[in-house]
Amino acid sequence: NSGPPPEAQALAAQAAQVESGIATVEGTPNIAAPEISGELTASERAAALYAQAATLTESYRLSHSVAGRIGHLIEPVLRPIGFDWQMGIGVISSLAAREVFVSTLAVVYGVGADTADEHPQRLYDTLRSATRNDGTPVFTTATSVSLMIFYVLAMQCLATSAVVRRETNGWRWPLFQFAYMTALAYGASLIAYQSLHAFGTA
Repeated sequence: NSGPPPEAQALAAQAAQVESGIATVEGTPNIAAPEISGELTASERAAALYAQAATLTESYRLSHSVAGRIGHLIEPVLRPIGFDWQMGIGVISSLAAREVFVSTLAVVYGVGADTADEHPQRLYDTLRSATRNDGTPVFTTATSVSLMIFYVLAMQCLATSAVVRRETNGWRWPLFQFAYMTALAYGASLIAYQSLHAFGTA
C-alpha cells in the first residue's frame, strides 16, 4: 500500500482543521517540524503539520519500497555488525554515492532530507533516540565505530566500478574489487563491533 500511513492522515486532517479555524492551539499535537520561536499562527501551524505528514508518508513509502524490502531481507546479515534494516536501506542507496547514506537515514527516520539539511540537529537528536525492537539504542558507540569502519573500507561507489570496467574492458575486475572490498569492510566491522561488545562497550 503506497498511500499515507494513519499517522500522516491524522496530521493532514488536523492541518486541514487548523486551516479552517476549527482546531485550537491547545487541541493540536506537538509538532516536530520547523523550529519556529514564539507562538505559531494558524497558517504556520497548518504548514508544519502538512510538512510532518509529508515526511511520515515519504518514510512509510521508502520502508515499503523495493529498497525497504531488501533492507529487511539483508538485516540478518547486517545484524552482526550492528546494522538494522533502516541502515541497510542506507547502505544500498549509498552505492550511488556515500553521502546519500545520511539523507536516506533522514527520510527513513521521518526527519526529511530537506529538514536535515536546514536543521541538522534534528537529525542528530532523532538518531540518538532511535531504538531497536527490543528498546535498545540503535546508534551505540559500537555501532557507530562499525559504521565508520565499513564506509572507510567498502567500495560504495558505482561510478568507480564503471571506470574500472571501462579501463579493464570487462566486468571481472570491478566485480572482484567490489566483492573483495565489501568482504573486507564487513569483516573489519564485524571484528570491531563484536570486540567492543565483548569489552562491554555499548
